[in-house]
Amino acid sequence: LSWNAQDEILACVRSLQQALVQIEHEIIVIENASADGSAAALEKVPGIRLIKNHTNLGYAGGNNQAYTLAKGDLIWLLNQDTIVNADAASAMVQWLQQHPDYAGATVRLLNPDGSTQYYMHRRLPRWYMIPLALLHKRFSWFRPASVQRYLYLDKDFKTDFDIEQAAGSCLLLRRSAIEQLGYLFDVERFPLYYNDVDLCRRLHDHSLTIRCLCSQSITHLKGTSVRKLPKLR
Repeated sequence: LSWNAQDEILACVRSLQQALVQIEHEIIVIENASADGSAAALEKVPGIRLIKNHTNLGYAGGNNQAYTLAKGDLIWLLNQDTIVNADAASAMVQWLQQHPDYAGATVRLLNPDGSTQYYMHRRLPRWYMIPLALLHKRFSWFRPASVQRYLYLDKDFKTDFDIEQAAGSCLLLRRSAIEQLGYLFDVERFPLYYNDVDLCRRLHDHSLTIRCLCSQSITHLKGTSVRKLPKLR
């Protein structure tokens, strides 16, 4: 999904093309009515299927649009501000090929400096965890056990584990799992935030499991589009 981050989406697509050389694939880019020339730049990139929207369909709407166009048995949700590599791509594909009882896979997320990126992968929240986590975000010294568990601060991301709520910035899912749910993202209730939480909760309710492969990683720049939205929005 592309929106007003020309440099990032071009870098992401280039990294994908290099990472997927040995894997049968299609790359679908939904250009969500950017105003920074992203559409014109993407038109020059060979080997992708580019859909140019005249209006911004939002995060959920744009990803749903791509899902309806995709033909693969595996659907890789990937944010525009990510840089991927061949090892991570092949590891996730191989995991799902070798473990048919799993619905999806993700990997460890890295900051640009190579450190582990916390706060993206999480456990499914209880109602009281949300305000406590927001307090922790404002006051880092405030970190009760419930917040540490919710944000996976109790994990070192060195050992693979079954993850409750994988960040939508990088999530490889079986098409068959999404079909069991009936749809990908809920556009009406979760157009921008918490759509991946809702998706993972529905997977959980269907006893569908996601694996986090901590030996593999991708770089996630984080928030390249959200920062450009008005704060009130």
